[in-house]
Amino acid sequence: MNAMTKQRPTALVVITNLPSVSEAGYRTFTALELGTNNVWSNVSKWETLPSGVVLNGGTNTAVRPASGLATLPNNTNTFRYKSANLAHSAYGYILFNPNGSLDTSTNAKLEFIIGTSVGGNITRTGPEGNWYRLIVNNATGRVKSARP
Repeated sequence: MNAMTKQRPTALVVITNLPSVSEAGYRTFTALELGTNNVWSNVSKWETLPSGVVLNGGTNTAVRPASGLATLPNNTNTFRYKSANLAHSAYGYILFNPNGSLDTSTNAKLEFIIGTSVGGNITRTGPEGNWYRLIVNNATGRVKSARP
């Protein structure tokens, strides 16, 4: 919604591996907007999923580490969580274009599972078949949900 309303690239940013606050991995997220000065800034507060629920960071899902991807700059004034700087290796993201569509480099699946994340490693603690997937339409940015 933010990308379309403000006609600005908007990213859903998820902490993937932040050793100083390990409980945040694959559970804490925010929305960032690319301003006219080409600096990313928060458009929402940092939010954390309930304990025991994490985003699956596997290869079939959208949240992939930002290392190696230059789309979001490492702006230490913007990417901070609990006073910790977020280097590229500490977060993943999904990027929405100004028209609401997904950036072509983004996979369109977010999968929530029962599990834990320690040091960026995700461990399922619930049944393999217990997950909730949000699938984003690449062209429109609309979301539908799926269960096993």
